[in-house]
Amino acid sequence: LEAALEAYLQQPFSETGAYLVTYGARGAGKSTLVEHVLSKSGAGIVVVKTGDAQVPDLDTLVVDTALKQHRAAQPAAYVPSEALKGQLYERLAQGTRAYREAHPDEPHWRPTVVFDVNKLGDSKLIASVCRHAKQLTHDKGLCHAIVVLSSSFAVAELTADPGRQEFLRVGSFS
Repeated sequence: LEAALEAYLQQPFSETGAYLVTYGARGAGKSTLVEHVLSKSGAGIVVVKTGDAQVPDLDTLVVDTALKQHRAAQPAAYVPSEALKGQLYERLAQGTRAYREAHPDEPHWRPTVVFDVNKLGDSKLIASVCRHAKQLTHDKGLCHAIVVLSSSFAVAELTADPGRQEFLRVGSFS
């Protein structure tokens, strides 16, 4: 499973721009596996836990989460979430350019956004997350995207997009 996840993260951008859907039984260790593999890969990771709250604007949630997870050494002035609307693509592109300039040996590097969907039976949320993952990976080519579904049953809630989805099933860890 680690090797499959690492292989996905090593893929350079291509026309397919597929995003990865990780699924399995509740408590199988999907989030732990993703966090473990990503912790070895270094910078540029944003883990967005959708929780049980209503998420009307995933773009703002991603940017807000990234700012909280990757705080600068010097605290900056507080930016209200309202001011973050519509900045996701621009901020991901800026971050990628900055990383590539600092690491010229990694010209194809892209950040990774993980959507950890731990709410059952919310087809609107899952559809919105899949739509965002597709836009970020395929339409814009800005990042890798991993969707972690809270249960095996949530796969039934996925939007059909076979050309842009890769799947990784996580069985129970012992």
